[in-house]
Amino acid sequence: MIDQHQSEIIKNFLKEAKITDQGLMDDLLDHLSCDIELQMEVGASFEEAWPISREKILPKEPLQVQKDLEFLTTKTQNIMIKKIAYIGGYLSALCLCLAILFFSQSLISSKKVILQSQAMQIESYRLNLTMDNKERRKQLNEELSELSNQNALDRATKFENGELLLIISILTFGLTYLPYRFYSGFRKSEMELT
Repeated sequence: MIDQHQSEIIKNFLKEAKITDQGLMDDLLDHLSCDIELQMEVGASFEEAWPISREKILPKEPLQVQKDLEFLTTKTQNIMIKKIAYIGGYLSALCLCLAILFFSQSLISSKKVILQSQAMQIESYRLNLTMDNKERRKQLNEELSELSNQNALDRATKFENGELLLIISILTFGLTYLPYRFYSGFRKSEMELT
């Protein structure tokens, strides 16, 4: 059985190795103590068993155990942060593409309105100015006006949708992907310092 003085020797070694996590220190103390006790039951002294157990259980740099523990306990959080960032980046790119599509459609539909109105004007010019064609011209003018109004509303709707998607894209990018990049850069600089 290990006495209090021998436990203090193990604790001091772990403190000198700069292990600061109290739970980890207690676990390592228990594990090392159990291994030393097993060797002492076979007939070894504490002074003989202590270096053997230390070499068997701990790596050359004991602080590495704490670093590995910290990495393993934060890995899940990092994976989730990465997933959120990449999904956010994807959604941002998708919204940006859709915004560009809506903007281009609003421009194309304005060209389409111009071409349709020119075709209707050509048709109205072809008609004679006779009395019976005045009805047809009036009908063409009404159709042209209705077509212009409808296409103007359609263009405005597409333009508004494009603006909305562009705003969503910028917000998604700014709220998901950029913070991850800054956090990742911060973590890398922190690891370089240690």
